[in-house]
Amino acid sequence: FLQEIIYLSSHSKTYSWELDFLSAAFAAIKPLNYLEVGSYEGRSLALFVLFASAFKIDSPWKITSIDSWQGGDEHKKDQINMSKVEHSFDQMTELCKQISPEESIYQKLKGNSLRGLSYLINENLALTYDLILIDAGHKAKNALTDITAAWRLLKPGGIMIVDDYTWTPYAEGDQTTILNSPKLGVDSFINC
Repeated sequence: FLQEIIYLSSHSKTYSWELDFLSAAFAAIKPLNYLEVGSYEGRSLALFVLFASAFKIDSPWKITSIDSWQGGDEHKKDQINMSKVEHSFDQMTELCKQISPEESIYQKLKGNSLRGLSYLINENLALTYDLILIDAGHKAKNALTDITAAWRLLKPGGIMIVDDYTWTPYAEGDQTTILNSPKLGVDSFINC
């Protein structure tokens, strides 16, 4: 399973501190409902499934993944084949279903994050999530919008993880870096 995850998500990155934090989150709340905003190849999805299995969370899981699979500026600049990335995500989902408890639900919402989050807020008012990962648009305004909308879907006592806090765009001048990286959006939400 781990070899297949690494193969299918070869362009993704995972740091050991991220695994430590995810392990602590599972130990604290044992999540059943997981929302990821920004799915890319599905490595975060697979890590959720691995941790849920390791922590013996046997009740059915509700997993929602939102991504446009269009890529951001950084993917366009690097000429990443986003169709291949989405195909890897779909394969990862099928792989994860093999070790999920029966009756687990996987929901893929293809579109921009605001549209997907709005749908969840408007159509599924009773559904909230134990664990939410924000890892979509890297511009400050996108990060702030995603965090603010997803906050409405977080259960009391749930955990929201925001990735790429210190990410900065390639070769940008100082004036545009702050607007084109997530940090300002995250800080603005925290300050509110």
